[in-house]
This record gives sequence, C-alpha cells and structure tokens, in this order.
Amino acid sequence: MNPDALADERPSAQTPERRDSDARTALVILLVAAVLFIALRARMISVPFERDEGEYAYVAQRLAHGDAPYRDAFLQKTPAAAFVYAAAFAIADEGIESVHLMLYAFTAATALLLYRLIAAAAGRVAGAVAVLAFSLTSIEPRLLASAANTEQFALLPLTAGIAAALLARQRHSWRWSAASGACCLAAFWFKQVALAPAMVAPLILLGGRGHRPFPDGHDRPRDATPARLAAWLAGGTVVSTIAVAYIALSDAWAAFVDCAFAHNWAYAQRVSPSDGWTALVARLAEQWPSMFGVWLLAAIVLAWPRGAVETALADAAGDARPSSAAIRPRELGLWLILSFIAVAAPMNFYHHYFVWLLPPLCGLAGIGAGRLLQAVGRTGPAAVRGKALVRRAMPTAVAVGVTALIALPTLVANRAIWLAAGPRAVSSLLYRQNAFWESVEIGRFIRSAGEPSDSVFILGSEPQILFYANRRSASRYTIMYPLFGPYADAEGRQEEVLEEIARDRPRWILDVRLENSLTPDKDAPTLLLESVSAMLLPGQGYRLSGLVVAKVQQRRFVTLFGEEARRHADLYGLPEVGILIFERR
Repeated sequence: MNPDALADERPSAQTPERRDSDARTALVILLVAAVLFIALRARMISVPFERDEGEYAYVAQRLAHGDAPYRDAFLQKTPAAAFVYAAAFAIADEGIESVHLMLYAFTAATALLLYRLIAAAAGRVAGAVAVLAFSLTSIEPRLLASAANTEQFALLPLTAGIAAALLARQRHSWRWSAASGACCLAAFWFKQVALAPAMVAPLILLGGRGHRPFPDGHDRPRDATPARLAAWLAGGTVVSTIAVAYIALSDAWAAFVDCAFAHNWAYAQRVSPSDGWTALVARLAEQWPSMFGVWLLAAIVLAWPRGAVETALADAAGDARPSSAAIRPRELGLWLILSFIAVAAPMNFYHHYFVWLLPPLCGLAGIGAGRLLQAVGRTGPAAVRGKALVRRAMPTAVAVGVTALIALPTLVANRAIWLAAGPRAVSSLLYRQNAFWESVEIGRFIRSAGEPSDSVFILGSEPQILFYANRRSASRYTIMYPLFGPYADAEGRQEEVLEEIARDRPRWILDVRLENSLTPDKDAPTLLLESVSAMLLPGQGYRLSGLVVAKVQQRRFVTLFGEEARRHADLYGLPEVGILIFERR
C-alpha cells in the first residue's frame, strides 16, 4: 500500500515548527513501541501451545499427510488459521517459534495499517500512540493474546479490508472496493464471527458519495455506491469460492457444515444471558488493571462532542477539511461496537475473544491522545501561556504522560509474567492447571517409544500432544467438548468415536483427568468414559506407560514414564488429577 494513499493533497493548517515537533514526537513513540513489541514477544515466543494452537498445529501437520480439515479432524472454526500454521511450518520448521514468528509478522503488519488509518485521520502522533497501544494489548497476558489464535490472524485482513474501503470511498474505485471485500471475507475464513466487524467496510462504502466530472465537463455529485458495493461482494465471493472449492474437493463439505455451522449454532446457545453477563463483568475486571489507560484515552473521543472532535482532528492532521480517505471517529466507534458483537456472540466471553476490540479501541486511544496534545498545544495553562519555552515543552510532557499511561499499567500489572524465569514459568502463570509444558514431554516420549504409523486416542482436549508426537489421532475428534457439552447430538458423537477406536485399535490411549480438558455437562452421556475405562482395565491389552501427576499445592506437574510411572502407581495409586498414558502391548 502506498504510504501516502490515505492522505488527500490539501493545504496544511500546521506550521513547519509544529510539523517537525509532531514528527519527532511520533518517531520517539514509535521507537518505544518497537522496543516493547520485540522485548515482550521475546518472552513469549517459546511458550508451548495451548489447546486451540495445538488444534491448528495438528491439522496443519496432517495436511502434509493428505488429511483434510473437517473430514479427518473436527474443527469448529473456518480453516484459514490451519493453513497459516502450515505456511509457517513450510517456511521454517514444525516448531512453536515458527508459528509465533508468523503471528508477530501478522501483528506488525496490522499495526502498520492501523498507523496509516489513524495518522490520516488525526496526525502522526495519534497514529504512533495507536501503534503503541496495539503493540502492548496484542500481547496482553490478561487477554491470553500471546497465543496464535484465529482472532489474532484475522485482524490483518480485517484491518486491510477497512483501509481498502476508505481508499475506495476516496477514489470512487471499484478495484479497491473489490480488494476490501476480498480482505473482509478472508477474515471470515479465519473465524466466522469476523463477519460482524467486517460490516464496517460496506458501511464506509455507503457513505462515499463524492464529486466527479461528468461527460459534459461539469462537476456534479455522482453516487457510485451500488457499483462499489457490488465490487465488494464480488471480491468476497472470489475468496470464498476458492475456500469452498477446496473444502468440496476434499470431500469435506458435509463435515464442514456440521462442524463450523451446525455445531457452532448449538455452541452459541449453551450459555444463558445471566451467565454471559457474569462472565463479561469478570473479564473486564481482570483486564482493567493493565488496560485502563487505553480505555481512558478512547473514552475521550467517545465522550467528546462530535463537532469538536472532528475540528480538532482536521487541525491535528494538518487538513483544511476532512478527508474522505480518513477514518472518522464515529466509524471507529461503529467498528468497536461490531467487534463487541464478535466478542459476545457465544456469550462465554473467553479471554482471547476480546482481541477483536483491539484495532478500533487502540485507534480511538490514539485519537484521544492526539486530542489531548492538540488541546495543550493550542492553549496551555494560563500561568505558562506566555512562556514560550515552557509552552513548547508541554506537548512533549503530555506525550510522555500518554506513553506512560498506556505502557506502565500492563508492565506493572503483569510483571510476574514479564519477569518469569523462562517459558515453562510463563506457561504455568498464564494457563494455571493445564499441562501444556508437559504436553511437549509426552509428545517426545510417544514419538521416541513408538512408530510413525502409530495412532493415539486422547480422552480429553489436548491436540497439542498429537502435534508434538507427530502421530495421527485415532478419532477425528481431537477436542472432546462437542461430545460432553449440553448438545442433543453428544451421544451420537460419542458412538462415532467408539466406532473409530474399535476399528483403529490405537497404540496409545491417554486418559486426561484435568478439569479444563473435558468440562462435562451434568447431563452429558457417559458412554465414552465407561467404554474407554473398560478398555484400560487389566487384561484388556493396555498397560500404564506414563503419568503426569498434578501437585496442586505447588501448582506444578510431575512427569513419569515407563517403569517409574508404574512404580508410582503401585505405591500411590492412579492420580485423580493428571494424565494417564497407556500403551497397547
């Protein structure tokens, strides 16, 4: 994208001195953002995969073996994330760091687009503050934003789609409209709920009447909105046709509809509004200590009178009139609202769902910071208004204060994670009683003790173990939640799994006894639990080969394999909390 593409050629309202000062301030803020971007992600790059990451990594790994999403692995989301993982593996290797580096590249590109959007609307300083806020919140531990989840990847095509819509509005271009539609629908293929914030783009196009010369040479209003909307739909259709064709040619269409739509619909109805409200309040309370500065700056714009904000933005950006290429505060507010719909769609308000809010929220925070700097630069306290040196220093002081307001809360509130001694400690602090670090050890053990043709059945939701072991799942259900939730078809899905493992006779069976790995509904069928327990009884062909024992008071796990695991079981019995690894003799 042309760096100047989001700016019209207009007479500047700024003095050269102010332009130079803003450029220097913006550069310093961007340098701070870059340092924090790199430093904080260096702490996270080797943190082991959590469940969702493990799911995408396993599907990506199996693509090389001819497997297809949905047909061979139950996947609740649309499939683009798995293909990004596969691209990361192809570029580097099948490792945690490869995926996280790919995520950081997506995040950096999103930050660059956000800078262009906000700088065109409110000036360089506002754009730099937006980048600073996004650099920090997009790795925020209280959002579990360090994980390479679908939301994180989808932000890039979504933001690109909105930027392209602004260019289409400025240039009355059907090509940019088509590019916008293609990007927005690409975001949908990362996750279905991306359609909600993606609707900002066609709404931008709807507001795009302008002036163009007619054949008779006169300049009169011409409304090209229908053509631009048609081009937007055409661009989205092209991207979706490619995705649909792949799924259909993989003989996975029926499974895709079942996983990504039928089950998702049931999934979205499982939480009551009262429980959803409780979860929302709890999540916001968790986020507040590290993100209140960003919300506070955004609130300045949301609460300020519309005319005053737009006048200030035009002056801050150096514009004599608003630009049709610049995103407007009310459009950012609309983007924030539609993003909240994506967050709230399933009503369970998981931590990483709030990532959808980050681009518009950080954009508004940048504009709020720009508004503060503009107000200080224009007036200043009456006591120092006549003192030129002090008055010139005040915008710098405010810029420092804004930077601290955004950066210090997350650095202080999450200091235990930023100062933790290595990725194992970080993983333990982030994910508590989840054996994600131990999953790496289990995968290595299975890989070293067995054969590449072995299959593994995990009675739990730990697909990351399959990835580390580089072994095929004996069932297409690598996540057990659809089998034990409050769903009418749960028993049928359990019967499907029993048929799969009866045919396959897996070499390895893992009995996962961790609360977050099954989360069974109180009325969930118990057929699968009872049948697998019977398979693991003495004399049925399986023996204990490994244990992951939870030490609850110490908030850690102990991993034992082979004879050591069997001796521990003889002495202390099988643990009630942990992971039991059985091998077929």
